[in-house]
Amino acid sequence: MLATFTSFSRVALIANPRAGAFRGKRAAEAAAEVFADAGHAVEVQLTERAGHAGELANEAATRFDLILAVGGDGTLAEVLIGLASHAAAPVTGIIPVGTANVVAREIGLPLKSPKRAAEALATGKVVLIDQGLANGRPFVANVGAGFDARVVHALTAARARKRGRTGMLGYLPIGLGELKRFEAPRLFVVTEDGERLGAFSAVTVCNTANYGGIMSLTPKATMTDGRLDLYARRGTGRRSTFRQLACGLLRCEDSQKVTYRSGTRFRIECEGAAEPLQIDGDPAGLLPAEISLIPKGLRFLVPSRFSVREP
Repeated sequence: MLATFTSFSRVALIANPRAGAFRGKRAAEAAAEVFADAGHAVEVQLTERAGHAGELANEAATRFDLILAVGGDGTLAEVLIGLASHAAAPVTGIIPVGTANVVAREIGLPLKSPKRAAEALATGKVVLIDQGLANGRPFVANVGAGFDARVVHALTAARARKRGRTGMLGYLPIGLGELKRFEAPRLFVVTEDGERLGAFSAVTVCNTANYGGIMSLTPKATMTDGRLDLYARRGTGRRSTFRQLACGLLRCEDSQKVTYRSGTRFRIECEGAAEPLQIDGDPAGLLPAEISLIPKGLRFLVPSRFSVREP
């Protein structure tokens, strides 16, 4: 443990008002009340567009000791992008109001009550967690190519046309549509030792055990072991994708169809048509992807009961 919450004097809450079916603003206000009652100076800042959380975080970096993202994993990812250029960035954390809430689940935060989440952090501790980089972009949870990345890109496009639902319900019709027309890509992974693995139909590099909120592709992964966990699935049909979902839901490893590796650096490549990439559940351009890790690179506020797992 590095510090307790009482070590902070100024707290910024950067909130996505559209998160959680437009509950982000109310969530930020509830959390701000908890911190203000504890005697801390608090400021709520609302995002207005995609990427705005990063801009606000960049501006807030020199004025606040603690910056909390109020929203989902995507909001947190934007905040980290905004802080990336600061050598002495403030402590960060999250009040979960998103869809999957992978990071919040990983650290054991209450998911349904922003007030309770804030109370857990107000009595929490700061730990050093590993931070990933994908093509230079920070991430905390995972990076993926294959079926999941196609769904993320399609859902984002549908929402931009105001045709996609928010929340988990948004993934179902988009996912079924992508599954119907799914043609497996040919993906390859280059490890830090130069070994080229493949071909695969799906590749995910994880910094967390949780994946997508309710699944786990890499049950042994943890944000504090100084390693990334590779999940690379073989198989070309829909059956392989269903098997991936089933194993994820059951939180079990699938040694028959999946290659697992642990490391600090991976490169994902593809043959044929360019494949989309997702980072922490948001679209992130196309492959190839250079993925690396900064061990203990992020000071993060967690509940006091969070247990650090060393390598």
